Amino acid sequence: KLTKQQKLILHKACVWAEDFFKKAEKENRLSLGGHGFDHHQRVVGMAYTISIMEGHDPFLPILTSLIFDIGRSSTDPRARNWRHGQLSKEIADNLIDSFTLLSENDKLLVKNAIEDHPKLNENVRRSYVVEIVIDADRLDTLGALAPVRVAAHRWKLPLFSQDASFSTKESEIKTIYQDFAFRSKGFYDMLWTKSARKIAKPRLK
Repeated sequence: KLTKQQKLILHKACVWAEDFFKKAEKENRLSLGGHGFDHHQRVVGMAYTISIMEGHDPFLPILTSLIFDIGRSSTDPRARNWRHGQLSKEIADNLIDSFTLLSENDKLLVKNAIEDHPKLNENVRRSYVVEIVIDADRLDTLGALAPVRVAAHRWKLPLFSQDASFSTKESEIKTIYQDFAFRSKGFYDMLWTKSARKIAKPRLK
């Protein structure tokens, strides 16, 4: 049920994001495993699914998901911590402002969701857009490629150790397996929507 204008906006955002990541790859800036354009594509799919299940218009969650993690492929130090949301918003600001058919309120919803998506739930400026995008992002951490993403992020750690039990503290994580188990439970507990929890429950098991 997307309008012609909405489809044009999504197409422009998709091309812009894909070109951004292609350039980052050429310049060897894709140093954070699991945060390339393919990650955006998976999050778009989950954001669409959650939107439909929750009874929301999927347009703004899809648009946000196409560009929300763009700051991860930057040489800026913020790319490697929770402030990558702020960095992503700064990079995408001009693109979002160029969508003259979007209302100022819709632009603000998208920008806030991009900036807030790495934050803890209590620090998020709540809207249906940010909740859906955060849930879609966290579902990718619970998906089939989640262990690969964790391994890419923590590649210096050993994969598995018989001496390493499940840890409830991040400071005690010594293997990639521990990191995967620790983050899976944490991301599930922070999901906003009932739909995301329904999707995530069998994945967590």
